[in-house]
Amino acid sequence: AAKRAAAKRAAAKRAAARRAAAARKRARMRCLTKGGWPGRKATRRYGGVVNVWGRKFSQKRDYYQIDWPVVQLSGTNRNGIWSLHAGCGNYNGQDACNSICR
Repeated sequence: AAKRAAAKRAAAKRAAARRAAAARKRARMRCLTKGGWPGRKATRRYGGVVNVWGRKFSQKRDYYQIDWPVVQLSGTNRNGIWSLHAGCGNYNGQDACNSICR
């Protein structure tokens, strides 16, 4: 009985450590809000995208939707904070969407 209780405590401790590690990882992905809008840090920085802010972030069935995306670019010839075109049927918008999602 004592061994079982010790094993249960050890398993609970490991589970708590996994949850804490996952929470730290999620916290690293978040960046500060901008104008009250939530943001995310870019992990790969494709196309110079460093941070992304949006009015709302939504996971859809086969894509990720960011309403009114605003990005911070770094390491490009257009460094700064920029708003982007919508991705729906617009080549510029589709390119912007691809740069954020890569």
